[in-house]
Amino acid sequence: MVVCVAAFLGGCDSGSPAAPTQTVLGLAANPATITLNQSSELTVTGSGPFGTPLTPGTQLVLSTTLGRLSQENVTADASGRASAILTPEGQTGTATVTVVFEGGRSPQSASVDVAITAVPGATTPPAFRKDFSPDSITAGELSTLTFTIDNTANAASTTALTFTDNLPAEVFVAPMPNATTSCDGGTVTAVAGGDAVSYTGGTVVATCTVSVGVTSAAEGTYVNTTSDLTSSAGNSGQATTQLLVLPAPAQPPS
Repeated sequence: MVVCVAAFLGGCDSGSPAAPTQTVLGLAANPATITLNQSSELTVTGSGPFGTPLTPGTQLVLSTTLGRLSQENVTADASGRASAILTPEGQTGTATVTVVFEGGRSPQSASVDVAITAVPGATTPPAFRKDFSPDSITAGELSTLTFTIDNTANAASTTALTFTDNLPAEVFVAPMPNATTSCDGGTVTAVAGGDAVSYTGGTVVATCTVSVGVTSAAEGTYVNTTSDLTSSAGNSGQATTQLLVLPAPAQPPS
């Protein structure tokens, strides 16, 4: 049986098991600085007037100004401690985490700051390749030219993606370019009937693509090499592929 001793110390809490209102809460974060892809373990402790820990079963409430808590309502365990996990939600800054014990005559609280910083910049240039689909067409037909940027070697996003592809002679952007990208942001430039495709200012997290329709009216084998792909992670070099254009079927005599 738990007994509330010494009423002159401030009384006993009615909302949680036998924790005097003079209980001093403590809140620690480990680690106190995290990046956007990490988390911090929060530990709540308490010390009563006689140095006693929180009574097991004591209810506490956590809140944060930034990020997400694994749970907001926590309960002291057999050792008088309670814990939760703080996880970032894509924003950097200082997360002030507060714990409140609302039992007894007056609430008790404690807080701790957790610094959330950006993930260190990517250091390996992403892989860069290009493909025609299909890679063999009849003169006048369409093919989709796709540039693939693979950043999976990096834990962090790569930004400032930039490249230009000057198409071979006799290969042009389709009348309806249908230029698209799955990269974050950036600008795809592909003018119908034009002889170049470019992409600037994009970001890749893992893998993304840039695609545009192209065509040719002249038979031949066209080798297509881009400029270097440059980015915040360095120079990825060029990408090369080829398109085979077959002669159009002969028209039957009229």
